[in-house]
Amino acid sequence: MRLSREDLFKITHLHRPKSQAAWFLRFLKVRVPCDSEGPILTASSYEAILAKRLGVAPETVTPPRAVVI
Repeated sequence: MRLSREDLFKITHLHRPKSQAAWFLRFLKVRVPCDSEGPILTASSYEAILAKRLGVAPETVTPPRAVVI
């Protein structure tokens, strides 16, 4: 479910959608797509971005790459 206008205002303290998107880029270093209703972002995505930015996101394990000879 997408964040509501009220939720976005609580997070950014801004009303205009473009200003909210600029806030996400400035403070969380992430480009958020926008439409006529504002930034397109779900609550779970916001929580994951915030956790990564704060350094508390779980580590992802990448498998070792095969050696090409």
